[in-house]
Amino acid sequence: MALRGIDKPIWVNETNASPNLDPEWPVARAQFQITLAQQAAFIVQAHAMALAAGVERVSVYKFADGYLPEGAESFGLIRADGSRRPGYDALRTVATYLNGATGAHLSLTRRAYVVALRLPGARTAYVLWARTDQPVNVEVAATGEAALLVDMLGEANVVAAEGGRYTLALDPATCPLPEGAWSVGRR
Repeated sequence: MALRGIDKPIWVNETNASPNLDPEWPVARAQFQITLAQQAAFIVQAHAMALAAGVERVSVYKFADGYLPEGAESFGLIRADGSRRPGYDALRTVATYLNGATGAHLSLTRRAYVVALRLPGARTAYVLWARTDQPVNVEVAATGEAALLVDMLGEANVVAAEGGRYTLALDPATCPLPEGAWSVGRR
């Protein structure tokens, strides 16, 4: 946009993954089988990637389901009956821990995504996830003796640095990139 003289903020007004494998609301669909955990992971990952791209605001479609005929595709972080899907907690995690992010750096390796976000108060938040169906260990340089490690649903634990680094074990991706899929960055 800058090359064309356009100076406008970018807003992503719809993002989500419809969880058709929700045991509380099953949807019969031949393609794009999405679990509740995958929807929650997508919420965090989409926000991290959008912030890394310089997006100013990101919205989730839809926050809550209204009336739906039985078996219809559902996107809500809150079901029509008012119960919460894990994606709700994922969005709360994003709002709590990534609030005020002003810029980011994205690193793509063959096995992991690492998004470093600048936060108010000269703090940095890292959002990391595996790209393959194998567990991945990722090292992050430590800027202190301890850090807060938060999972996608908001469970937080203090972790200690060892040798000036944090070594984080990432669970395998449940939607890994197929072999030969496009890739950006180092291999």
